[in-house]
Amino acid sequence: MGIESNIHIGNLIKHKSEIEFDVNSPSWGMELGFKFQTYGKQHWQQYQRYPQMGISMGYFNLGNKDVIGSAFAIFPTGTFSIMRRKRGYIQFQLGTGLAYLTKSYDPNSNPSNNAIGSKINNITALRFDGGYKLNKNTNIHLGVGFTHFSNGGSQKPNLGINIISGVVGIKYTPNAVPQEEYIFDEEFLNVPQKRWGFQMHFDMAYKEFATYGGPRYPIYIGSLGTVFHFNAVNRMVFGFEAEYNVGVYHYIDHLFSDKPTSELNKAASRFMFFVADEIMLGKFGIYLQLGIYIHKGEATPGLIYNKLSLRYYLPPVGKPATQFFALVYLKNHTSVAEYIGFGFGAHL
Repeated sequence: MGIESNIHIGNLIKHKSEIEFDVNSPSWGMELGFKFQTYGKQHWQQYQRYPQMGISMGYFNLGNKDVIGSAFAIFPTGTFSIMRRKRGYIQFQLGTGLAYLTKSYDPNSNPSNNAIGSKINNITALRFDGGYKLNKNTNIHLGVGFTHFSNGGSQKPNLGINIISGVVGIKYTPNAVPQEEYIFDEEFLNVPQKRWGFQMHFDMAYKEFATYGGPRYPIYIGSLGTVFHFNAVNRMVFGFEAEYNVGVYHYIDHLFSDKPTSELNKAASRFMFFVADEIMLGKFGIYLQLGIYIHKGEATPGLIYNKLSLRYYLPPVGKPATQFFALVYLKNHTSVAEYIGFGFGAHL
């Protein structure tokens, strides 16, 4: 187990022309993390090249304290090796969790903050860095980070906040395991016995529709996919999804009260094709998905969307062996979040 400290210095990116506030100073942040360096005790750790699992806490000054304020965050992280040498290394870190922002939109006291509509938000943090081992216990690293804050459209407005930053940090591990002592089981085969499978899941999200303070309506999501296992810890999924947005149904019904129910249902529905890659970390899965709309319905921001999902799998049961799982994810169109979804499913 090690402790890591990082300093972030960068700028908020005005990724949408609709953002009304000015960014009058650099963004900066401090991050403290606790990390466990895996060393191959479980097979998935060997496959994933001995990643570090941890949890981080951070403070971020967002660049305009009067309008968008500051952020306090806590988020689990996974750090994956891209290249590892005796002294140097290159790695990628992914983290997602909860953030509290001190300022949010208010029509009277803070009308220009149209990026964040609530105090409680999701934080998604990505980082690429290169490091050097000063000795067996101490590493230093330098890299670039991307940090995103959003409430997933659960409360308007929600253009989101994106920050690009340079990152410098140091990590100290009191009882580091030398790399030459990492466990590798040569008898653990790369090719699983079962190459193909299926998965399905049903999800739900709530989204504030159209305007600040407006009603929140549910979105129902169903997904069915075919799975191809590259190995025991990495698999590709491709298939179809469908969404039904209750808010769109009522919005169109309000504008055109004479429309038949069939047309309202069509306007509220979306159908999509997707491809995804899932990386398994024991019982947890990190799921990256890219999709395209076949039928967009109404009020769809674009043609292509993406999802970043975290899944937790229960032990297999029955014949054929089935793993049930719970999931949470953030759906985006380019750099703007649409909603945060929660669901459950089965993997066969």
